[in-house]
Amino acid sequence: MANGLDRAGIVHSRDVGEGLSRFDSQPDVLGTLSVGQDRVVLTRPGVDAWSGTVTLPRDVVIVNAGGYAHVTGVNTDAPRECEVPGDSWTFHPKDTEIRKLHVAHRGTSLMVEYADGVMAGLRAAAAGCLHSFQGRRSRAAVEIGARLSEAVRAPGRADPLYLEGLVVALRGLVAAEMSGVGHATVPRLSDARLGRVIDHVEANIGSALSLAALADVAALSVSQFSRAFRDALGEPAWAYVQRRRCERASELLLHGDAPIAAVAAFCGFSSQARMTRAFRRRWNVTPGNLREG
Repeated sequence: MANGLDRAGIVHSRDVGEGLSRFDSQPDVLGTLSVGQDRVVLTRPGVDAWSGTVTLPRDVVIVNAGGYAHVTGVNTDAPRECEVPGDSWTFHPKDTEIRKLHVAHRGTSLMVEYADGVMAGLRAAAAGCLHSFQGRRSRAAVEIGARLSEAVRAPGRADPLYLEGLVVALRGLVAAEMSGVGHATVPRLSDARLGRVIDHVEANIGSALSLAALADVAALSVSQFSRAFRDALGEPAWAYVQRRRCERASELLLHGDAPIAAVAAFCGFSSQARMTRAFRRRWNVTPGNLREG
């Protein structure tokens, strides 16, 4: 069969590079979300997410929340089938052929497609053996998957830095568990490096900050920086940035008369509505209520 849709509406493809994007328009995909160079795909429960053959163009982590899912794939000449237990994650390296993914429960499967290079260190451990990197039960992964699923269902509501933090956290969790070391030792974020990061945040509070940019300031990889920052300040980098944006905005609202929308833009919120949601979560008050006293 040529690449394309058959009469049942199932996508068939053997082209490397076509990837998960082939399935975006299908009824069994609830939605997709781009997070920097990474990509998130949410599938409908209780159905075949796809059938046919797709060659993964990038490394993919699948978070399976709920009951089991069924995966048929090949890394070698022999097909390997597995039932993935509920509340677990699986790792599928680039160039894996997946022939079928069936979500057999009322939960969801969420796929995170990582940009080239960031998961390269795990490919050797996974090469040639589908069983060895499937079915790792993890409450932490399921929680991350739930938050990403919520973001897919409500695009535009979540802060991009928050979403980037979730995708990076899932990557770190998978890498740590596959390496067999649990939580690998990461470099300590020295006072000097931490000071540079904080100064960068304060100087660019109104700009679109990213974990990659903050990691560059700290001279660490994104994964190392994410964990080192949390260890140093007790909160993720995305949470720190959002807190400082809220605090800066509250100062301007209490001691100035600029329009609320202007304050939101000045403090790095993409919209007044997003700042309002952040205020409600943090202080259970709207910017307007805060200004009125």
